[in-house]
Amino acid sequence: MSNKIKQEMTKIEIPKELSSRSLMGVNQAKGKFLFFIFLFILIPFSFYVYANIYDNYISWNNGYSTILAILIYLIVFIPLMAYVSEKLAKFSLKLGLDKRKNFIIFIAILITIPIIVTINDYREKDLDDVISFNSKDFEQLILGNAWTTDKKEHADELIDFLSQYRIKKMKDDEWNGDVSKEKGFSIDIYLKDKSLGASIYENRVWVYRSGKAYHVVNGPIDIDWIEKKVQEEFDELQW
Repeated sequence: MSNKIKQEMTKIEIPKELSSRSLMGVNQAKGKFLFFIFLFILIPFSFYVYANIYDNYISWNNGYSTILAILIYLIVFIPLMAYVSEKLAKFSLKLGLDKRKNFIIFIAILITIPIIVTINDYREKDLDDVISFNSKDFEQLILGNAWTTDKKEHADELIDFLSQYRIKKMKDDEWNGDVSKEKGFSIDIYLKDKSLGASIYENRVWVYRSGKAYHVVNGPIDIDWIEKKVQEEFDELQW
């Protein structure tokens, strides 16, 4: 009985109108999915770019300007990102993402990219990779809120010293805020258009701008070397 039913069903012709409507529905679902994918990518990316541009030209320490900047982003940039996401979704379908194979490949690429970024973020790297700058833009170096210099060679020597150490990113919950029993120092480097800094201890490092913490792989860092250099400056006015 069931075989006869299957045979009869195969004889039924699906109207072209119904087939095209089904295809349109599938494409609309794909378009909506692509819209949210692009929006999910563009919002954090645009905020990162916006925050960096704002940080380079206007001080975040001013409460009013910070509130204004956030309001501008919420009112202007989020709707703009939604508009761009919609256009990208439609354009992507026209390029061939309406086809199942292309759509699957595209999704696979989107999944792979954050995995690669995460792996790269947690890879072992040199300490000076996260505290680096263009020497031409150097203006001032402050160590431990106690010693200040505007000599570029001092900053270069310090970065060269730190470059011998290897670090690896820590998870946020691995960082212990109690540093009272650890030897360390703070470093602040002021450049023409921005600043960077970090808290450096014997076995771990906290980078201010990124808010990331790192294990020192080949530590401990020779904190005494830094203290000796600073003491030499105080005693002999040279480094």
